[in-house]
Amino acid sequence: GSPQVEASFVQDFMAGLQIPRRASAADNRLRAKAADAVTSALDAAAEVQERYAAAQAASALVPALRTRMKVMEQMTSIANDRLAAGEAGAGDVATLGAQRVSLEVDIERAVLAEREARIRLARVIGEPSSAAVWELDAWTAPPTELQPESSWVNTGLARRPEIQSIGWQLAALGDDKA
Repeated sequence: GSPQVEASFVQDFMAGLQIPRRASAADNRLRAKAADAVTSALDAAAEVQERYAAAQAASALVPALRTRMKVMEQMTSIANDRLAAGEAGAGDVATLGAQRVSLEVDIERAVLAEREARIRLARVIGEPSSAAVWELDAWTAPPTELQPESSWVNTGLARRPEIQSIGWQLAALGDDKA
């Protein structure tokens, strides 16, 4: 045959031999992109958890400060009664009054911080125009099962999608090189 026929035969034969490697490279790239998507989803879920915990903490602070205000009012009432009875000085009443004003400011700041935390949470969960007045679950401590740090590192290296994505990208590059 003519040299043109041989060249086209060899070219088709070489293209046929490259199909498995190209398919493997494309498969590895697809897996890497899927792992990147899972990473983005995990990051979004972690941000929601973080915002929810911040809203829970801010929500729990306000009632604690209001309870403290009730105690402060009782102490102020007792100090006023003691002042009227001549058992205490005006300095005690003035100090409690200053502490009460400071506590009122703290309560207002906590209410504002709670509102901001709820608005941030509403934005993250996809309801930016929500009134964010829903009831939050009370915070509960996560279970603490202590394991060695090396166990956590090994689990992270084996299962984190960011690490898997890098491995698949490297495998795709290896297939391209081959």
